[in-house]
Amino acid sequence: VERIQIGNCYPFIDENKEEVYKEVELIAERKKLQSEMEMFARQNNEEEIDWNNTEQQKWYLYICYSKCEIRINWHIADGTPNTIYFTSEEIAQKALDKFGDRIRELYLKEEQ
Repeated sequence: VERIQIGNCYPFIDENKEEVYKEVELIAERKKLQSEMEMFARQNNEEEIDWNNTEQQKWYLYICYSKCEIRINWHIADGTPNTIYFTSEEIAQKALDKFGDRIRELYLKEEQ
């Protein structure tokens, strides 16, 4: 019960076993994509993201669920946990070009 409460295991019974397996696989694929995008940002950003610098634009990808599409936007402050930030719109576009299909598959498949 403690592991279930902290989200460290996924309980199933025979009736929902396949559903739970699919959910766990989806979570694992999303985490893998997140790691690959983080590495891409580290390898391609021209400088460190500095949240104290309000002059620096921090670009990111986001999903517009109402339009079922991935868009690019930017912040200068107030980052969001688990969001990958890029130092330019061009690098964000490269990330979208590289990872867009997988993002659609893992996050928008059910929406379409």
